[in-house]
Amino acid sequence: MRHPDRGDLDRLAELMVDSYIGTIDYEGEGIDGAHAEVTDYLDNEPLLDSSWVLEDGDFFLAAILISRWEDGPLVGFVMTRGAAKGHNVAATLLERSLESLREAGWTSVDAFITEGNAPSERLFASAGAIKVG
Repeated sequence: MRHPDRGDLDRLAELMVDSYIGTIDYEGEGIDGAHAEVTDYLDNEPLLDSSWVLEDGDFFLAAILISRWEDGPLVGFVMTRGAAKGHNVAATLLERSLESLREAGWTSVDAFITEGNAPSERLFASAGAIKVG
């Protein structure tokens, strides 16, 4: 497990496509769309010291990407490769990110969860998230 960096663009984009296929948030995006999303994240105040990737050889099993948004941190992406889903990988990464944010002095973090995305709703509820709006 390590912090992501700008050199991880291709592997993060590939992970994004793999992790979103078959989920409520998947709208047919391909690798080009994923590259654009990850590039946008990297170009707009990423908090790389609070973001994490889990590597397995040449590819990522999972990643959590945190950025600055308005006056604080935002969980922008939680991605888990299809083969790694159901093994608490996302929970481990979220816990590590929240710990990193606490160490950096942040007292709250935002996340936008698509209503009906049951795995994400469970993940964030287990971390103590409060649903707003």
